[in-house]
Amino acid sequence: MSWRAPVTKPLPWNFISAATYFLAAVACYIAFVLLQLGQQIDAAALGANFLHMPVELQLRIFGVLRTGSIAVFSVIAVVLGVVALIRGQWRLVMVTFLCSVLAAGGATLLRRVLWRPELGVESYDYNTWPSGHVAALCVLVLVCLRLVPQKNRWRWPVAVMAVVTVTAASYASMATFAHRPSDTFGGILIAGAVFALTRPRRKTSYAVRWGLLVASVAGAASLVMLVFPNVFIPGDPRAALAVGALFGMFAAACWVLLPESAPGYDKSSRN
Repeated sequence: MSWRAPVTKPLPWNFISAATYFLAAVACYIAFVLLQLGQQIDAAALGANFLHMPVELQLRIFGVLRTGSIAVFSVIAVVLGVVALIRGQWRLVMVTFLCSVLAAGGATLLRRVLWRPELGVESYDYNTWPSGHVAALCVLVLVCLRLVPQKNRWRWPVAVMAVVTVTAASYASMATFAHRPSDTFGGILIAGAVFALTRPRRKTSYAVRWGLLVASVAGAASLVMLVFPNVFIPGDPRAALAVGALFGMFAAACWVLLPESAPGYDKSSRN
């Protein structure tokens, strides 16, 4: 009795999924970088603190979270990669490594070459979209999701860990004034677009179905709170912006990461 390896041959759906992530990233760039209203929302949300923590404490706590998550998942990804090589999964490791280089490198390149117009909004006067740090973390988490043993008992624990980690690190980037919220959205979506090209075939579609549902609800809530912050917290619109940004980060993480948590092996193909 044996299991067939996950099929990583690109399918039409893979290209459609990747194109959807990429177009969403382009829409994010246009809305929050090229338009004045988007720049104003981004600038107002930068460093926003709905927990009302002292600034020094906020910087310390979220700074450790931001850097620590990269270190932890780098180690986990390396360990899982070595285990996969020992098990003879050379192709899986090679494809995953290639996706990692393209996603992280692509995010870094975009940040360097994209244009941020001066529209009279007080904020960083240079382009920070997309976040290379968030893209790198999302890449590491996607690597772990690809390389971790694809068994049912791992499904939800790994999915929850992935979404919580990327969401928390994305919020930490905003809370420490390192990146605007849209930068983190872009980093997640760029990583998702590259990895979607080689997403393994799945017999079950539960992750896509639930992922889209959760992402849609959270994304809608994020959009409303970012555009109309005074409606939700009249006395502290920046807190509403922080919550709205958090919903947006959560939505992007769910949309990109949950489809990766479905089983990678076809149990109907036993020999």
